[in-house]
Amino acid sequence: MKFTISLAAVAALLPAALAHVSMDFPKPFQGGADNVEPLQPSGSNFPCMAPNYDLESQLTIAPGESGQIVLSRNGGAPHGGGSCQISLTYDMAPTAGSRFTVIKSFQGACPVRAEGNEIQGPYTLPYTIPADAPSGKAVLAWSWFNKVGNREMYMRCSPITISGSNSDVSTFSKRPEILKANIGNGCITPAGKDINFPAPGDDVVGQGNASPEGNCGASGSAPIVVQPQPERPAAPSPILAPGNGNGGPVVKLPVAPKPSNPVESPVESPVEAPAPVETETPIQAPVETPVEEAPVRDEEPVVAKPISPPAVVAPETPVTAPTTPPTPDAIPCDEPGAIVCLGKNNFALCNHGFLVNMGKTAMGTECNAGTISARAYPIRLTGHHRRRHGKF
Repeated sequence: MKFTISLAAVAALLPAALAHVSMDFPKPFQGGADNVEPLQPSGSNFPCMAPNYDLESQLTIAPGESGQIVLSRNGGAPHGGGSCQISLTYDMAPTAGSRFTVIKSFQGACPVRAEGNEIQGPYTLPYTIPADAPSGKAVLAWSWFNKVGNREMYMRCSPITISGSNSDVSTFSKRPEILKANIGNGCITPAGKDINFPAPGDDVVGQGNASPEGNCGASGSAPIVVQPQPERPAAPSPILAPGNGNGGPVVKLPVAPKPSNPVESPVESPVEAPAPVETETPIQAPVETPVEEAPVRDEEPVVAKPISPPAVVAPETPVTAPTTPPTPDAIPCDEPGAIVCLGKNNFALCNHGFLVNMGKTAMGTECNAGTISARAYPIRLTGHHRRRHGKF
């Protein structure tokens, strides 16, 4: 007799890393025991899983430029899909009062359209940085309200840098804030429904079939304060030698002390006696180095010599996302040679920063959690087992 196992039972047997959905690109702050759990029902670790904000920006992107968030590169349970939002905050260590400004909303089928918890991935969520987004340091956030399962809110955050020189926050501040629900604040999303956001913003994908219930007000009240981008150190000012006609940068080298009566001693000319002064007493040369005995050396006189200015070492630049994908829908990855399952019978390889679809696995094998292995076949019990152990 053939055994069958439900998808829910399969999900329960999977490791914790595959039980939920993770954020893999851009690299997020790490919070809690792992990177896949939902926020606490009490909201104690809102926002961003309350991590240690010790990660530097891994992505530089310009206003008007498109990017994508990659979720569950090695597979994750989609909980029937749901609704997601992508937002920005300019608080580099966000708190519960920080303002997360919506830049895109997905109403339903987020991160994918699914019936239950069948393991899938990777999932990609495209977005565009608004043209009115202020330039500087920011935090890109992904928040998710699952359709199937416990009433939960997921949230992951990544530090980024928005290039450009826009310092005006007035227009961007008029955009809506993210929905905050299922974390003890009196706002609940109904089970088994794709919710419509009360304030989805002007970049919206999809249409849900329910609304959140309860006290679902604004997420935060803090004003937008932009931190400027780090500036490169200025090159040290060159030392200009007096009388340098061309103005070129030179560094003055140390010179030997001169006697009280300076004596010009170019190599080509003999040493001349010092000119008389107004007093009748002639000026004596120092005893230690009499002028008359100073030999003429076949060396150049010590003068200020122009040299190149010291080299300025530029600070290390953050790793940016690949800007030239092989195809418009290419999925970025950061582990060369890694296997990524696109289902049990299909897989891709990470090559030069992007996934390359390799097609179907070999006959008798399947892809699971980044590994291709022999396919498991159902166990059939013989009549002997049925008689001995009873009916099933």
